[in-house]
Amino acid sequence: MKTIRFAAALAACAVIFFCFGSCAKRSLDEQGIHLFMVSVPGGVLYMGNDSGEENEVPVHTVILSGFEMSKNEISVELYKKIMKIKENPQQEDPLVNVSWFDAIEFCNRLSKKAGYKPCYKVDGSNVACDFSANGFRLPTEAEWEYVAKQEKELVASDAERFDNINNGIAEWCYDYNGMYSESEQINPSGFESGSERIFRGKDGSASTRGHAVPETKSDSISFRVCRSAAEYGKDVVSIKHEHDQKIFEANREKFAPLERMVTVTGGTFQMGNDGENGNEKPVHQVTLSDFEMGATEVTYKLYKDVIGRKSGEFIDGEDTPVQDASWYDAIYFCNKLSLLEGRVPCYKINGESDPAKWGEVPYTKIEGTTYGDQEAASYMSVIGNVSMWDSVTCDFTADGYRLPTEAEWEFAARGGVKNSKTKYSGSDKLNEVAIHNGNWKHKFAPVVAQKKANDLGLYDMSGSAWEWCWDWSSNYTQEAQTDPHGPSTGKSRVRRGGSVLDSVDTVDYTVSSRSSYEPCYSSNSNYPFEKAGLFGFRIVRTYK
Repeated sequence: MKTIRFAAALAACAVIFFCFGSCAKRSLDEQGIHLFMVSVPGGVLYMGNDSGEENEVPVHTVILSGFEMSKNEISVELYKKIMKIKENPQQEDPLVNVSWFDAIEFCNRLSKKAGYKPCYKVDGSNVACDFSANGFRLPTEAEWEYVAKQEKELVASDAERFDNINNGIAEWCYDYNGMYSESEQINPSGFESGSERIFRGKDGSASTRGHAVPETKSDSISFRVCRSAAEYGKDVVSIKHEHDQKIFEANREKFAPLERMVTVTGGTFQMGNDGENGNEKPVHQVTLSDFEMGATEVTYKLYKDVIGRKSGEFIDGEDTPVQDASWYDAIYFCNKLSLLEGRVPCYKINGESDPAKWGEVPYTKIEGTTYGDQEAASYMSVIGNVSMWDSVTCDFTADGYRLPTEAEWEFAARGGVKNSKTKYSGSDKLNEVAIHNGNWKHKFAPVVAQKKANDLGLYDMSGSAWEWCWDWSSNYTQEAQTDPHGPSTGKSRVRRGGSVLDSVDTVDYTVSSRSSYEPCYSSNSNYPFEKAGLFGFRIVRTYK
């Protein structure tokens, strides 16, 4: 089975221990209740088996956030203690003959015992799960299969291996039974209703699915528990492992590899240029914190792997930059990549950080195929809920990926604290560092990193493709600023750097040059290449 391997998520692999002394309620360990939880980093699962049974097809992509799962199935001793069963049935581990409802009740009782918010609300036979709660719950079947298929890649040592995950004893999962669909899913939890619940692991296969009415008690069905990683809070401690670097090195080549993220040490610089265009004035002092930036623009390959579709028609290999991404496409990409790597996404729309729940990405529709000398705007209409997408907020303290602020972009283009004071990013000679209309005559986008990097090791900050920034466009002021993010509203978003399609006679490729465009606009593939302009972006992370 094909699996996508990812870099940074695996580097965060950790075992979770309950706190001692810092919780208002005594920890489980202090109460004599021992439960070993293993932290599972988020990632991608190709769920199902095209060679399996009818209910295992089709194979489909699932994206999961990080979570915790118990190393072992629940023991007889622990079950009796939590459920307050005083009699002493002659039963050995693992625990069996428990119904799905028994497992749900156990999870809620264990959560209360630990001082956590229970996940399940039970109304007779109707059970709803709050996955944002920090209590214990059953795994979804996607979480269970993710661990069963990729256990060796997900844990740091043999001590953290999941016992009996595929030993022939089945385990209850949360989901109602139902057939798979082909659509990509993010943190799926199954159908909203049904008559049977899923159990997994009955024949030692990671993809085999069993199902039974939730009242079923069988000597071949047990369960283990999970917790949602998003709500760790102060009552758990994450312990890093010495094995992390080995895991990282073995899995670094897929998503946004860290060797292509450059640390930009913060500092103070003079932003703008009093001698150039009016929108670059006045020069003003800006102080920035540390951050990390992609050494290149996001490439066609990375964009396709993360988003699941190609970007543009003018491709010369997979290492060309994204070329028709709107600003909305860019923030969607950032949050999706963050989720893939188990990071906290930076962007929220209506309080939601899962981009799959944001609805259709607004876009510009270009009518007709013949344009003559008229402006493209004459042929464009906007499709989608622009006002909702424009309400997006950014949490700059999160560890996920985001667009650079305009100040971060210019600081990095200048070489950061190493500022060489060159006109372009890394040189006073445009052709040394930039691919532009004057030195590129092909009808397709150039491969990234062909020219000289700047002092920080960043490529193509001048030329290649326009790069979206976070900020709404506005005029500068003279006031000194610290970590500025731009105005809270506006009509167009900043883009920097110029593109290979722009003439040196009309576009300034300097480090201080500013431009902006409507965030829903992209260089639509049915618009002539020589008129469209390339709309790309590079990603940053707040340095942790």
